[in-house]
Parts: sequence; structure tokens; C-alpha cells
Amino acid sequence: MPHDKRGWRVAPAPDGRGMPEEHKPRPPHRWLAFWIFFVVLLAINWISVLVVQPGSQPRVTVPFSPYFINEVNAGQVKSISSKGDQIQGTFRTKIRYPPNDQAATPTTLFSTQVPAFWNNNALTALLQSKGVQVNAQNPNSGTSVVAEILLGFGPTLLLIALFYWLARRASAGGGMGALGGFGRSQARRADPESIRVTFDDVAGIDEAKAELTEIVDFLKSPDRYTRLGGRMPHGVLLFGAPGTGKTLLARAVAGEAHAAFFSIAASEFIEAIVGVGAARVRDLFSKAKEAAPAIIFIDELDAAALLRPGRFDRRVAVQPPDRAGRVKILQVHTRSMPLADDVDLETLASTTPGMVGADLANLANEAALLAARRSHAKVQMADFTESLEKILLGAPRGIVLGPEDRERTAYHESGHALVGMLTSGADPVRKVSIIPRGQALGVTLSTPDADRLNYSREELDAKIRVALGGRAAEETVYGKITTGAESDIEQLTQIAREMVGRWGMSDKLGPITLLPRDGQGPLLPGASETSPQMQWLVDEEVRRIVDAAHDEVTQLLSDHRGQLDSLAQALVQAETLDAPDAYSAAGVPMREAELQPQAS
Repeated sequence: MPHDKRGWRVAPAPDGRGMPEEHKPRPPHRWLAFWIFFVVLLAINWISVLVVQPGSQPRVTVPFSPYFINEVNAGQVKSISSKGDQIQGTFRTKIRYPPNDQAATPTTLFSTQVPAFWNNNALTALLQSKGVQVNAQNPNSGTSVVAEILLGFGPTLLLIALFYWLARRASAGGGMGALGGFGRSQARRADPESIRVTFDDVAGIDEAKAELTEIVDFLKSPDRYTRLGGRMPHGVLLFGAPGTGKTLLARAVAGEAHAAFFSIAASEFIEAIVGVGAARVRDLFSKAKEAAPAIIFIDELDAAALLRPGRFDRRVAVQPPDRAGRVKILQVHTRSMPLADDVDLETLASTTPGMVGADLANLANEAALLAARRSHAKVQMADFTESLEKILLGAPRGIVLGPEDRERTAYHESGHALVGMLTSGADPVRKVSIIPRGQALGVTLSTPDADRLNYSREELDAKIRVALGGRAAEETVYGKITTGAESDIEQLTQIAREMVGRWGMSDKLGPITLLPRDGQGPLLPGASETSPQMQWLVDEEVRRIVDAAHDEVTQLLSDHRGQLDSLAQALVQAETLDAPDAYSAAGVPMREAELQPQAS
């Protein structure tokens, strides 16, 4: 059996697809009959070509007048045959036409065309007076009867032969390639003995694993449940954000239960031909029944009727991992890597909130690639840190800022960082840089110490203040603003609008939902449930929150102008400052939570 790169042994399809060439079955004897039929057709075609040849003499076309008329008057025309205005005939002796062309082949066969204005009665009298034999048959078109039959019925015979051959292949189970495979399932199968993924390879989603443990136990020991009248659930629907490990979890269930695993995407059931999708579903389930116990994994399944009773009895949510789960996931993806002593997965997990399993796997891979490019013997913490920055912030751009832009960017980022350091409830500052990345000329990285499932009003106000820090720093230092705060303004406006219209954090409006979700009203789909006056109040409250935060941030930076200057100058010199250096340059003591990440 062929193996794929992940070590899964994939069984070939019944028609030999996916099987190595040396193991594919030899063509059956019916191929011999087909090739004989094909050779016979070629032979008949070749013979017909020979029959078409009218002889060794070529037929020349001569002008009707004066050449043909002169030859008739001279008694050189032996016989003619005509149809309409076309005349073909034979001379008594060979002629060369044109007469002065010595390269022309002598022949007795000729053809000509009677002009429409010619007097046919006079031509008939002339031919009779010269004893020319006039035949009533049609002129010879140069094609034999056999050739006419082949040209007329040959394509039809070939199509009949082709469909006959395809029908024989389909009835014999040999398949018809793209035609015969319409009704066959394209699911990939992995045999039980080849599945190497188990629950040990799945980390960070313990709740989902616990939900599926009973499924594994049922597949291993079905009698334990059936003797009490229990039955196997019809299906389990795994739902969650992309990259959380749904496919990996399904494979792990098959590996734990030693069951065959069939995987297919739901889009492969959709075809333009009616009935093909249903045929593929039936074929997939028939294959799974033959390989029982088996698991069918249908990826990217999305339809409104899936949750009807009797279809998927259980719904298992695969949520993004918390900090402890991220540590376990990082341990899984780094267990085959040589790690340096300075690598701290606990710290790394605390700086990656919101990342799912696929993101962490990509982080580990990027760190390994970076370490290899740097010729490190082991993967170091710096490799992980720079890989994380590349994923979160983008790769560094190779542009050089001028002195003025460089200083302005330093003050802008220092404003973000200093406001984050001095504002209660703000996320700790992890790094400040004026190295251009992506679309930004500089970045300030702030991440929470622990996973947050809820935000207080104080924490949201702090986010708005930190976002305003860059613009306020430019106003404080230069007295004018630039376009560098575009993304900051977009972010803080969204937060303020959500506070007022969705989370009920406005004292003036109270705890009511006003913002639509996905382009619809919050309660009645497709209906606008807020009046223009209420929308105006929402806008006014958003403006009030932002204006109040802006005034406070501007005053804060004015009061700490010396610390702002010190941090900006240190940033101009170093370009990038980690948390200890940034806090030291600003003269702000690091909080205890920032020195030691908290457990979630």
C-alpha cells in the first residue's frame, strides 16, 4: 500500500487509483478484442485511401473555350460525362496542359466547366457531329463506393464502438475514469493498523477529548452498551474556529478505537449532475459498512438541515486553548526539536493569547526554520520571539526612514507604550519597535498576562487610551498630527461603539442592544430596530467616550513629558526595546504581573 507523508497508509481505490504501477492489475482480455477492432478500422481506412486513387494518370482542368471546343473540333475528345455544368472526359491521345509546360504530366483525363450563357443545343450538335461518346452517368468525384460508405458511416461506427467499450468496462467493474467515477465516493481511506494519531497527539482541548472518550469506548466495546439497550450515536458534529484541531481530533478517535478512517470534504458531494452527490454518499457509507468499525469524517460541513434529530446526536465545541492548553500544544509540537536551555514554553504561551493549535504549530515551525537559517545547534528563545513577531506583526520591511520620520515614529510608539505603562487596566507592554513591519512604520506589542474571557469597562477604556497614545504624543511634541494613527483610530472607534451599542456600558443609554449583527437587526433579521434618534445618541456617546479619553491621554503625556522624551530617544538609538529596557528607559517600574506571567 502507498504511504503519504504523515505516515498514514492509504488504501487504493477498487479500480487501482492510488496503487503503485507495479501492483496495478493487468488489462483484461477484452482489451485484446478492442485493439484488434481498432487495427481493423485503421486497415479499412488505409485500403479506402488506396481505392480513392483514380489511377496513375492525373486529371487536368482545361478551359472550356477555346481549348475544349478546339479539341472537340479536332476529333481529340473520345468521351465525356456531365452533371449540370461540370464535364469530365477522356482524350483519344495524351496531352500536356498547359501545352508549353514541359514539367506537366501527359494524361488523357480532363475536366472543364460549361459557362452558363453557352448554347447547349449547339454544343450537343457539335459533340454528335464529332462522334463524341456522351454518357448519362455523373462525373467521377474521385471517391469509390467503399470510401463513400466509410466517410458517411465511419464516425458513427467509431462512436458506437467507443460507447460499447466504455459500457463493457463499467459492467466489468473496471471503471470508466472520469465518466464511470461520477457515482463513486472520492473519500480517502486509512486502515486501522496504519493510523498513528492518538489522543496523546492532541493537546489543549481536553473538554472535547473527554466528550469523545465515550465514542472511542463504544467502538472498542460495543457489547457493553448494546446489552443495556444503548445505541451508537448517529454522528458527532465538531464545530469551532479554523485551526483548533477538529480534523486531528477525528483522526485521534479513529486511532484510539482502531477503526478505519474515511475522510472527505463536503464539497466533493456537490456535482452539477442530479443524483451524483447522493450516489457518492451511498457509496461512501457502503464502503464504511464493509470496513466496520469505521469512522467517516466529512470536513467543511455546513448546511441548515444538519442538526435535525437523528442526524448528529452530539455537538462537540472545539474551543481555542487557554494558556495551560497552549503550553501542552507547544510541548507536542516541540518534542522533536532540540531546544536551548533558555526556551521557556510557559512564557511563550502567556504571550500567545487567542492562538489556536494550527497557529502554535506554525510558530514552532517558523522558529525551527529561523534557527536553521542562523545555523543554531538548538532552537533558542530568540528564534521563537522573532517568529512570533513575524506572525503577529508581519515581516520587517527593508525601507530606511529619514531622521524626521524616524523620530516622529519613535514618539508615536513611545506614546502608545507610556500610556500603557501608566494606565491601570492596560495590557503590559512587551516590546516597542520603530522597525517598519507590514503597513506600519512601527509597532508596540502589548499582550495580557492571562487569557481574558470578559473585559471590564476600565479595561476597555484603557484600550482606547492606549490606542490614542500615539496621536496624542504627536500633538504634544509637534503640535500637529499625521496619518500614522489610522489603524489606531479605527480600533478605538470600534471598541467605543461596541461599548455603547452592544455591551450596555453607556450610563445614558443603559443596557440595551442597538448595533446590528452581520448586517441585520439584533433581534429581528432584516429589520432596522433602532430609530434615527437612537442612532444619533449612539454616535454622541461614542464621541463623548473618545473625547474624554483623548483629553486624559493628552494631559497624561504632558505631565510625563520627560519620560516620553527619554523613551523616544532610547527607541531612536536601539530601534527595538524589550519590556525591561522599555520600562527602564521610561523610568516606570514593571508591575509584578509583568515580571512573572500569571497562570490562567
